[in-house]
Amino acid sequence: MASQLSNSINELSVGNNSNNIDSEARAYQVVHESKTARIFRSKELGIKVFNDPNNTNKALRLELQVSFYLPSSIAQRKALRVDTYQDLPALHFEWVEGVTACEWLNNGYNETQPMQLEDVAPADDPALTKRLNVALAITEAICGFHECGVFHGNICLENILLDFSRPSCSATLIDYSESVILSDSLYSIRDQQERKAFTMAAKQKDLNDLGVVLYSIISNHPRHTDRYDDQVSLNDDTNEQRKKKGKSQLIQTADNLPLYLVSLVSSLLTPVAKYVGHDEVQYKHPRQVLADLHLAISKPDIYLKVHRWADFVTKPLFIPQGSFYGRRTELSMLQNSFDVMLKGGNKPCVFIASGYAGAGKTSLIQQINKPLTQSNGHMIMLECDYNDAMINSIQDMFGERVAERDCLHSALEESMPHLQVLMGRQESESHGDSVSQALKLRWKFQLSNLVYAISSQAHPITLVFEDLQWANTDALDTIQLILTDSKIRYCLFCMTYRDSDVQPKLTEMVDDLLKKEEEVLVWSVSLGPIEKEYVNCLVSEALCMPPTVVEPLASVICSKTGGMILFITNFLKSLHEERLIYFNLTTLRWEFELEKIIHKEISTDIVDFLSERITRLPGQIQAGLKIAACLGSTFDLTVFQKANKSSDDVTKDFISFAKASGILQELSPNQFTWSHDQLYQAAYNLTPMNKRESTHLLVGMRIYLSAEDDVIMSMIHEIVRNMNIGAHLIDEPDRKAELAHLNLVAGTQSKKASAFYTASKYFMTGIDLLGDNWQDTDYYDLAMKLFNSA
Repeated sequence: MASQLSNSINELSVGNNSNNIDSEARAYQVVHESKTARIFRSKELGIKVFNDPNNTNKALRLELQVSFYLPSSIAQRKALRVDTYQDLPALHFEWVEGVTACEWLNNGYNETQPMQLEDVAPADDPALTKRLNVALAITEAICGFHECGVFHGNICLENILLDFSRPSCSATLIDYSESVILSDSLYSIRDQQERKAFTMAAKQKDLNDLGVVLYSIISNHPRHTDRYDDQVSLNDDTNEQRKKKGKSQLIQTADNLPLYLVSLVSSLLTPVAKYVGHDEVQYKHPRQVLADLHLAISKPDIYLKVHRWADFVTKPLFIPQGSFYGRRTELSMLQNSFDVMLKGGNKPCVFIASGYAGAGKTSLIQQINKPLTQSNGHMIMLECDYNDAMINSIQDMFGERVAERDCLHSALEESMPHLQVLMGRQESESHGDSVSQALKLRWKFQLSNLVYAISSQAHPITLVFEDLQWANTDALDTIQLILTDSKIRYCLFCMTYRDSDVQPKLTEMVDDLLKKEEEVLVWSVSLGPIEKEYVNCLVSEALCMPPTVVEPLASVICSKTGGMILFITNFLKSLHEERLIYFNLTTLRWEFELEKIIHKEISTDIVDFLSERITRLPGQIQAGLKIAACLGSTFDLTVFQKANKSSDDVTKDFISFAKASGILQELSPNQFTWSHDQLYQAAYNLTPMNKRESTHLLVGMRIYLSAEDDVIMSMIHEIVRNMNIGAHLIDEPDRKAELAHLNLVAGTQSKKASAFYTASKYFMTGIDLLGDNWQDTDYYDLAMKLFNSA
């Protein structure tokens, strides 16, 4: 190698005579100056003039050696000869097509308008798309250098040539006078620690320079390099000053930039995490920067929005609901079950998803929504409540949920009035106890017929039975009858349950389904934790930061939460609430106290952890969550406002906070549900066990006393259900009789809706409230109505 370089230098030095300068080199303009050299150019040629005649051979050797190291696949300049220019040693070379990045920014080649808040790029901002493509080309060029063991040492706008003549932009780095050939430099360093430090310093300098260049390109604000300024050498002590200077310039003009890109550039200049042993940039190689830039372009809706910086300080950390991570195998099995169902075979299709609480069972099932909608189908979610595990009526199972879907609503309106006729008059079969066994059996068959009636090839159905660990024997028998009905076509049945709370009857039902291969097609998956790479993706999207930058944080979160999706999202929110993750308005990015997060102790039980998180919320928010938990897994906003005795503004603030915190989800403008049943349980646990009955009674009475006469019927079930829980706390006979009357009203309403099981419970509760006083003159008529109805 040394002899080759020496021969090359000798060959190039033959024309070292100022009188032999080509006529083409008469008109040159200076395009770059540094401590060691100046670059001149004409249309086709370039000249590099070395400032120090005594250092010519050393500089030439470095320039030529870098060329030897660079593969032909990397765009580079071609040396022609060594000559003199302006009486100084000069290297003549072929000029590479294009303009310098500095010219591109300064001379109007890059016309753009600043992005507006909440705009999404690049779909809405072609100029940003072009700037990102330039950033990719520059980063790709630097990757080529580093992968060949060469560190450029002086990456700046003036040393980058851009060529737009091809379909995609290409970049060429010039001026190798400060480059480092790693193998040559390390040859003279024997100590391993010194070799490592030297390599890291050389690499970090290029990455710092890349950060400054990317800032200029992305923000469309060129950073002019002062001629003969304090260019930093590898052994300089001013490296930190250089990073601070670049960072301060970034902050000044970042208002209209996407947070993701600001974080990427800022992270190239200064560290994000604060803990011992991590005081360095997060990026270890430009290939990581390249991957993060590609990701931004591939997901503009997530990563390229422009935000109001103050919102990150004043509002809770927002994690989009419905995001799905990992589970590629399980998702493929779900898609396969759906495809088989659409073909309308002669066997029912059942998909079973089990796993621990918070594993993402419901999120997995909901991924079928897109292909289902494309097939003009609909999903019906039926959730078993652990307070009353029986899926106890057609109204509860279908009326409240299916009626929201226009294409099924009309079918139910036509079917429901005739169900009582199909099932027979139940009064003659009621014997003072619950609904007779004959009626139950008929009811199960009619449920199966209803599923058959509302599913078709034109409108397929996905019927989801959630949280079957709470279902009792009657509910499971009903479900099994529907699942094994061979006449049902174009309906995909989905079941979810928790492994930790499974009951023997459910295990028996699942085993029986798996054995009936000739009668039922079953796909069964057990969900565990998501992989670390998907935890990193989740944290990246939540904070809108590059995956490389958040990897240390994501690794700790994955370790502490076991990779359970519900645990991850709530742990992330709790870290923000405790200011261990915070948005820095000075650096305009999220930062995190990694050392403190590493040593933070948390409960391994998800309910205990969520309860602890909720207790750190403001007192007014906790009070609202207690009331909302008493109203059940789904509640109406008007009912909540009456139960909470709050003004419109207070209610609005509560809902906004709960939604932003990921505690509640909006079903419709006036209907809300808990994001997860474990959050519901945690909120319910805020009320001590010995005060729950009195709290329910208070909630029911508040709604009852504040409801106007014309709307009380729409709230009757919330009123009666809550008051019944605390009914034994009522001492006055008249008050008990009043509640018994409300049970009669609620039961009659449920009966009209064909919710017979629920109706019978209301009637029996009313009878119990009257007790031995039912024969009294004042209560006799009420008692007879309750007895006859039950």
